[in-house]
Amino acid sequence: MSFTAPKFTNAGRQLQTRVIAGDTLTFTAIKLGDGTMTTEPIAALTDLIHGIITLPVHEVRRNADYAEVTSVFQNAGLSSGFYWREIGIFAADPDYPNDRSHDILYCYQNAAELAEYIPSASSAVIEKIIRVACVVGDAENVTVGLASQAYAKAEDLQALEEQHSKDVERINNTLDAVDPTKITAKAAPADGDGVMIADSADGGKAKRLLWSSVKTALGKLFVPLTRKVNGKALTEDVTLTGENIAVSTTDSTPISGAVKYRTNPNLLDNWYFGNPVNQRGQTEYTGNATYSIDRWWMQYDTTLSIVDGGIKIGGKWDVHQYFENTLPNATYTLSLLYKDRTGSDPLRLIAGNRTDGDLAQTESKDASGILSITFSTAKSNKVNFGFTGSTDNSAIIIAIKLELGDTQTLAHKENGVWVLNEIPDYGEQLRRCQSYLFSARGTTNYVCVGSGYISVDGTEAIIVVPTPVSLRATPVCMVNGILHVDTSYGEGVTGNNVSLLNVGNGSLGIRMKIIGSATPKSPCFMWIDINNNLLFSADL
Repeated sequence: MSFTAPKFTNAGRQLQTRVIAGDTLTFTAIKLGDGTMTTEPIAALTDLIHGIITLPVHEVRRNADYAEVTSVFQNAGLSSGFYWREIGIFAADPDYPNDRSHDILYCYQNAAELAEYIPSASSAVIEKIIRVACVVGDAENVTVGLASQAYAKAEDLQALEEQHSKDVERINNTLDAVDPTKITAKAAPADGDGVMIADSADGGKAKRLLWSSVKTALGKLFVPLTRKVNGKALTEDVTLTGENIAVSTTDSTPISGAVKYRTNPNLLDNWYFGNPVNQRGQTEYTGNATYSIDRWWMQYDTTLSIVDGGIKIGGKWDVHQYFENTLPNATYTLSLLYKDRTGSDPLRLIAGNRTDGDLAQTESKDASGILSITFSTAKSNKVNFGFTGSTDNSAIIIAIKLELGDTQTLAHKENGVWVLNEIPDYGEQLRRCQSYLFSARGTTNYVCVGSGYISVDGTEAIIVVPTPVSLRATPVCMVNGILHVDTSYGEGVTGNNVSLLNVGNGSLGIRMKIIGSATPKSPCFMWIDINNNLLFSADL
């Protein structure tokens, strides 16, 4: 038979993440079954497809990033045979370490058509040692939940015998080196500093060995209890975790602390409002059904202003971000960090979709804090935040995050204050937004937009405008103000009637009706000043 390599389940991967952060990974059982894979992916499994036998874990051996999980299978008591097709490795849920009903399917294998037939006990006696190599990565603490009855392998017994022989030899060699003057031939009972022994080399004659000499010999064979590992005395078994293992010899920070504030990727664009992407260039946006800062759409009676530390929203409706595609079916967490909420209505955080209304929402009238909701969906196409009801509401929004999983990683508390776990790179956020909107905006009194030529009849300028990224769809051209065109003959003309000619990979072709006189077919370039801009919108 031949099994595929063990693959993580979703629950197993989440457990591994917790273990890296400091929890203990305890393997509890190996299950065998004859289930056949369906269209359901391995990652989604929480148990065997058709489990038959549950075996206790007898041993776990760590090797680099893998742990070898071992058990022993016997068909004694098996009333009917089966095709051994499935193997599942189970581990304890750290929240329920002693409750086997909460055990997690950590990884899974399936032999498919290469399954092995296991006969019943009445047909043949079968005994197998089952070993499965499981990925444990950077986990610091990997243990085994031992069953009440365990089996010793032949090689384990052989190794124990060899170690015993070595220990006996070391003790004999140490005793041979003892000063013979401290050994007497008296057959008297041992005193407080003596131990009676029988000397086989002297016909079994009883002799006295000083106890101080015995202690000296034994002290060379065993680690003194005064020794410590990571500050823990060796008076009992020592368990090392990320709580007591330092990052390095020069950095005393525990590993658990170093990975405490992990973050998941944010599925939203332009999500940090302390420094938002704002290609339209306004500091305040008002109105109904219109875009404001990049990727964020305002609904109904809403005002959005860029302020120190975030964006300030007011009014009685919401600010949305739409997705180009609906989210795949999974578990998501949506979280919002805010401050300075005022007004009669609570601040709302909502996940919704196109057809079925809002999927999940939460709200609060607290002056500041974090809102968070977890939901599962295959249809969500937007998130939104804001108010409903009155117009006297306002709040400063610091950041928002949509991520996979059931836990928010947007922020954490330090000394009672919410602190962001990360601040995104502005350039990366700008590039993501520019596939939806590209703004040719003057930052000084003179910025070149593109170059081209004057049409044959001298009435239009044909210009190629480079774009930093390719737009997601054919854009709409919008001009705020006046565009300027200068020809190679020193002629200057203006215009604002612009239409799109074509869309290339990293460029746009536009046509502008010119006001003034220009030499036909002459080369030219287009420029714009700080008070105007040329927008190409491919927004949803």
